[in-house]
Amino acid sequence: MSDADTTSELLAALANRYPSSEGQWINLTEVPQHPQQGGRRIDFLAIHTWGSRGYAHHGHEIKASRSDWLRELKDPSKADPWIRRCHRWWLVTPPDVVQPGELPDTWGHLVLRGSKLKVETDATKLDPPPPLTLPQLVAMLRSAGEAGPGALMRAEERGYRRGQQHGHREAQAGHSDRVVESLRSRLAEVRAFTEATGGLDPLNQRSWGVWGSRLTEVGPAVKLLLGAASPMQEARARVQEQLNVLERRLDEARAAIVESEAA
Repeated sequence: MSDADTTSELLAALANRYPSSEGQWINLTEVPQHPQQGGRRIDFLAIHTWGSRGYAHHGHEIKASRSDWLRELKDPSKADPWIRRCHRWWLVTPPDVVQPGELPDTWGHLVLRGSKLKVETDATKLDPPPPLTLPQLVAMLRSAGEAGPGALMRAEERGYRRGQQHGHREAQAGHSDRVVESLRSRLAEVRAFTEATGGLDPLNQRSWGVWGSRLTEVGPAVKLLLGAASPMQEARARVQEQLNVLERRLDEARAAIVESEAA
């Protein structure tokens, strides 16, 4: 499975963990730090809508593979601008991506098990974040707007591309099957020819003995022999037609003799 497919599964699992349909959560993806799409992006931001929960912000960093995570480990401080804006910060991965001791302090870890995310390491509750600045608010609103019809169009486009790639792979597999079947059929014909000729193998020059070095002469001879069948059949048909005429005339003569005797 590609990293893009794994990321899609992780995003779907996050959406199930923070159900927006019940009105408790607002979910945003790919939110930039600034309205002009600049700065570090947060992969998935879940905001609780209840004041009793402190309008909690849960930030999530998605890593679809081990190599992806190792790149992040080279400088995990890149996530700090968004971590300071969240109450909890989570790393989200498939199994076997993070090794013991690699997870930064205060980070939580959610691991995909089947279709659900399981808490591998609980996220530390961080200090209350400062209020959002106006540019940050605009960036969030812009991300929310892009998550509507735009997201559906992008998802449709991804689905179309995947379907096209799947169809191409199926067509290639079908073509390969037809080629293999054709080769098997030709091999069976070669074997039948070899048996019928007492061991002459068209694919093995040595099986032809002294004629092996003169196969270019054998080919025209075989063609001539096969072509002679048609004239022979025509001559046979003409002889048969003449015999039929003679038989009719004999019948007519016998009938005339019988008639004359009766008179």
